[in-house]
Amino acid sequence: PIRTPPREILRLGPRGALVYLASINKAKIDNVLDLSRQQLSSFPLEIWLLTGLLRLSIESNNISVIPPDIVSCPLLKELILSDNQIAMLPFQLGELLELQKLICTKNYVTKL
Repeated sequence: PIRTPPREILRLGPRGALVYLASINKAKIDNVLDLSRQQLSSFPLEIWLLTGLLRLSIESNNISVIPPDIVSCPLLKELILSDNQIAMLPFQLGELLELQKLICTKNYVTKL
């Protein structure tokens, strides 16, 4: 079930919340989730319920940490993290055996 949208989404107003919820619901069908430019500071919990997710774009936000929960999406083939505040890529990314494309430009990655 979808919980309350993250506070950053709620700050975008009713339209922002509806766009967010529609994106989550659409991802349940097509396994593609685009949460770009949503002013997010962390990965929303709803992502970890989308275990069939194939593509996740969460670029142009304010995310600084990729949580270990990323392994909850074992079928992920494409992960786009560009233009965030990420300084370190977690070892859990290596557990995503289907991952073919990782884009993390415009971050502060100093440790792999």
